[in-house]
Amino acid sequence: MNLLDEIKQKSRAQFRPASGAAITALRSLGAPEDVLAFYRNSEPTRFVEIGKVRLWPISDILVENRDAVPGCYIQPCGYVVVGTTLYGDAFCSEIRTESGRVAPVVLITHELAIPDDEKMNREDLVKLAKPIAASFDDFLKAFVSETLDIEPLSRARALRTGSARVSGWCPSRRPFLCFRGLRWWGRRLKPDRTWFFATR
Repeated sequence: MNLLDEIKQKSRAQFRPASGAAITALRSLGAPEDVLAFYRNSEPTRFVEIGKVRLWPISDILVENRDAVPGCYIQPCGYVVVGTTLYGDAFCSEIRTESGRVAPVVLITHELAIPDDEKMNREDLVKLAKPIAASFDDFLKAFVSETLDIEPLSRARALRTGSARVSGWCPSRRPFLCFRGLRWWGRRLKPDRTWFFATR
């Protein structure tokens, strides 16, 4: 049984080849080739959940990287969000790799709050990026086996590095739930918006 079949069996999720336009949009974020290769042949039709981790369709990956925290801050610094925990922390592939094909995956906390007139500094952000897997394929293997580390570097360390203001909005790291549609999931938008929970 290959890796995709294992994910299908465990999550009951459905997959389909991504459209050319979707792959182009994903590439525009800087996604490395190993991420593109997976989604080119096997984009989930809705989010895929195993344990406390979710993979998203490309349309949602775009939202995670452009409009949600931490993606909207960290994508310009060389990270592209490829998955999230149920708490909103982000699994990210590094964009700036030598080969551009296989990139390590790191975990970055969602507890970042930066004023609109400030930017995240990559050198400081690196200190908050917790190594998770050597490649997206290794990330998927740990995902299906439920062995992913889902605990980001602590608030205390984020404060010590001075890399960003850390939001006290969600001190317990439990998302505030709002209801919309028939299912629940959390996503924190940029500071000028609010938490929202939605389904497509």
